[in-house]
Amino acid sequence: MKIEMFNERDAEIMHNLKYEPESKPSFDPIKYCLTQEDEYSLELSSAGHEFLYDLWIARSHIHQDIPFSDRVLGGEYCEKL
Repeated sequence: MKIEMFNERDAEIMHNLKYEPESKPSFDPIKYCLTQEDEYSLELSSAGHEFLYDLWIARSHIHQDIPFSDRVLGGEYCEKL
């Protein structure tokens, strides 16, 4: 299974994000995961946003100690993320 990652432009946008210590995590009930304002940019492409959301969901699996195979996003895909 090949995973489409950030394209070159989106990767540069993500790399240039600055850590904001005052940024507070918020819970996204649709994705069922925590996010922070300093973890994303509105400048990402649609594909970049989708990939970032998948990463957040995979991170949520890890934080909650939920096997990837038990969730909708799916085992093999999440494990490769």
